[in-house]
Amino acid sequence: TMDDPAIAKIAKDVEFLKKVMILDLASRGFSQEDISSLLGVGQSTVSTMFPKDLLKKAKRLGSGKLT
Repeated sequence: TMDDPAIAKIAKDVEFLKKVMILDLASRGFSQEDISSLLGVGQSTVSTMFPKDLLKKAKRLGSGKLT
């Protein structure tokens, strides 16, 4: 059950890895729709995991545009 500390840690680690993957894909130019499809989650999940405009900033950084 989720009361088991080891399982709770694994769940937290998986959530962290999912966020890293989303940021990586966004920095490579993937849209929220593409990211949600690749990860098998809803687009709303992708958009609510990060503050507004963070994925847009990641995309700009990935393209070398810092402004």
